[in-house]
Amino acid sequence: GLAALAAHPSPRPAYWLLAGLFLVGGRGLDEAAARGHRVQLLAAGDPAIRARIVIEEGWTASRWGHRTRGKVLNATQRDRELDLGNRATVEVRGGATVEQLPPPGAEVTILARVRGSPTRPILVVPSPRLLQPGVRSRPLPRLRQWLVQRLWWAAGTEPRRIRAAQTAAGLAVGRRDVMPSDRRERWRRSGLAHLFAVSGLHVGVVGGAVWLLAAWCGASPNATRLAVLIALPSYALLTGASPSVRRAATMGALYLAARLLGRAVIPMAAVLAASFLLLLVSPPLIVDPGFQLTVVITAALVRWVPPLTAKLPGGPWLSGAVAVPMVAQLAAAPLVIIHFRSLIPGALIANLAALPLIAPTVLLSVLTTIVATVTSTGGALGLELVHLFTTLLSWVSGPA
Repeated sequence: GLAALAAHPSPRPAYWLLAGLFLVGGRGLDEAAARGHRVQLLAAGDPAIRARIVIEEGWTASRWGHRTRGKVLNATQRDRELDLGNRATVEVRGGATVEQLPPPGAEVTILARVRGSPTRPILVVPSPRLLQPGVRSRPLPRLRQWLVQRLWWAAGTEPRRIRAAQTAAGLAVGRRDVMPSDRRERWRRSGLAHLFAVSGLHVGVVGGAVWLLAAWCGASPNATRLAVLIALPSYALLTGASPSVRRAATMGALYLAARLLGRAVIPMAAVLAASFLLLLVSPPLIVDPGFQLTVVITAALVRWVPPLTAKLPGGPWLSGAVAVPMVAQLAAAPLVIIHFRSLIPGALIANLAALPLIAPTVLLSVLTTIVATVTSTGGALGLELVHLFTTLLSWVSGPA
């Protein structure tokens, strides 16, 4: 491949490829050293570490206490700096209640032991007394928690609306932790768990809604693109910036920036560029199941949906609507089997049957979350609609 690029009339592609290999390779070597340190920590067993983290989600009950996800700011062991990655699961053992534990956004210092795996460390805090709240608080996790609380406010005491609020929180801002584990498991077994992993679907729905709203208000094409270019990364941050939503927002930003500059965009090049940028910033993403799924599925959609659409009967809209879930499910199946040890044969049929409901359910959840910040009555009405659509989704996906 390098020889073919070198034989090109202009050697610039080869230079760019070499530069990319050196950049990502250098970052990968750094990550390999950090991973080696984490392997040593896990092998050592008991030695405790001190870490400063930001609580990013709510606390959920675990076998020995409560768990949440946190952003790791720094970690040390006997004055030696450790690299635990950007995020880790935090488990506080003991009899503390959720109300006694730090809320999302809180910055805390913990004494913990490292468990789990080198790629997914779990910081186990033996007692709530070894968790020391700091004086600082981060705004984004607090904002996400506030949005969840506004949904509870709109739901009131009606069980149907409470269930809809839990679903809307997962679909709109990626707070799956507020949903009961049995319901999350049911969605996973139905083949529709991807709805609650904020990704290209959600970014596309939000971006499309902003685009239509700006166009309806009479904005020029460039002003509309600029509005969407601002909305996409903002929404990605609001949902917790998972690998899939970062990939989708980066691809959208590349496309919109290119159109603003009057440049054409090759879809597969956008996939590769977005993947390169994300890996350059965070090399450990290469082994993250969410990152692998979003890149493989997107590349498969770009490569195989157009030829499959041309071969399927029906008009372009109908054949395209069938081709997208078909390609996505087939591309995802090997990775789902490898990482999650599961295979759902009925997932393809469930996604085809649910196709008319998926985008409206996501959009309704986002709009209900926005409306609930202003009025409980409007939020309650939105939750009723979310309940209706999720009931229909549950019904069509039940056989899977």
